[in-house]
Amino acid sequence: MTLGNAHAEVGSLEERRRKAALAMQTPEQRARELAREKRRTAEREVERQKEREEGEREAAQKRREEEAQILKIAEERERKRGEEGRLKEEKRAEEKRSLLRRRELGIKPLRTFKSDLAEVSASSQMPSWVAAAPVHFALSTKRAGSKNRYIAEAGIAPGNSWSMWVIGIAVALVSLAAGAAYIYFGSGGGPTTVNDPSAPPAIISSEQTLSFDLTGKGPTEIRELLVREMITKPQKNGLTRSYFLTKATPTSTAEVLTAARWMRQAGLNPPGLLERSLGERLDYGSYVRVPNTSYLVLSTRAPQNAFSGMLQWEDTTLAEDIIPLISGTSIDAALLSDNFEDRVVPGLNIDSRILRDRAGAIRLMWSVLPAQGVIIIAKDETTLTELYRRIIVPAQ
Repeated sequence: MTLGNAHAEVGSLEERRRKAALAMQTPEQRARELAREKRRTAEREVERQKEREEGEREAAQKRREEEAQILKIAEERERKRGEEGRLKEEKRAEEKRSLLRRRELGIKPLRTFKSDLAEVSASSQMPSWVAAAPVHFALSTKRAGSKNRYIAEAGIAPGNSWSMWVIGIAVALVSLAAGAAYIYFGSGGGPTTVNDPSAPPAIISSEQTLSFDLTGKGPTEIRELLVREMITKPQKNGLTRSYFLTKATPTSTAEVLTAARWMRQAGLNPPGLLERSLGERLDYGSYVRVPNTSYLVLSTRAPQNAFSGMLQWEDTTLAEDIIPLISGTSIDAALLSDNFEDRVVPGLNIDSRILRDRAGAIRLMWSVLPAQGVIIIAKDETTLTELYRRIIVPAQ
């Protein structure tokens, strides 16, 4: 007999004994036994119910703990992101405060003899090769370190006075040639402001001046007009500037829009500090050497406030407002760098702020020039440099 069969036999024997015992009981005894059996069954059911409820409570508690852990992790990540963002904002604010302090203290960018001479030659329309001659002469003299060393490098023995006379005569001839070239070239080919009786005074000199009547036009229509006429359409050689007119009624006399009124009508959103610092004049136009781009030049009565206002504008809508006006197309903010950065414009030694895209290309740059009372906004250094050289002072 196997073990299983033995258990079955024992169970069967116990069942027969129980039935035999019940058969020997009186009806009252059997009723009491059945009642006890029902109570035991009910008690077992209660126990099983308690076990189920306890299991459900434990499962619910576990779910709550897991949810709390997930929430805690999410809050920690959010806190870290917020902390990183706060640190970035503090760093950006400190950089801007440093810029403002440097402006208030009057700390200027480094200037050199070469840059000063380049600036003079640019403002007087001197040919670049004429300006370069004394620069190279001065630099080579400086590198020589002393008079005797310079003479030795030229192959002239110290003490030979006739050799010095030869050098002096040669320098004089070069100077005369430079002067003649300046008279010949400077009298004709340089940029000049187009004479237009109805045009307001220009901030920059230009080869062509256009006017736009913006009466009744909204921001979208104005932007489309400017992109079509100043960026898409080819312009004349050199630099083109434009100004803007409006009429109160169709029969009234046209009036020139001030910088602040034009910015509002074109849908720009400059901070109040910047808007209040502006003068009345603005020039908007294009430079033929940099196709498919435009520029904006604004006059300012309070350069320090203008600089602070431009920094505020950086934090809001400067890129969104200006990039379409100088590039002709908008750009996804995700493709731009998070912050503007400082940059000294090569050859000019002037401070500027630039915004790059993720590929590192400059998409927007601006500079406030306190001495000239001018704000220049452009897409690239070539245009900004040309505008700087063409400023007509005073601009206010």
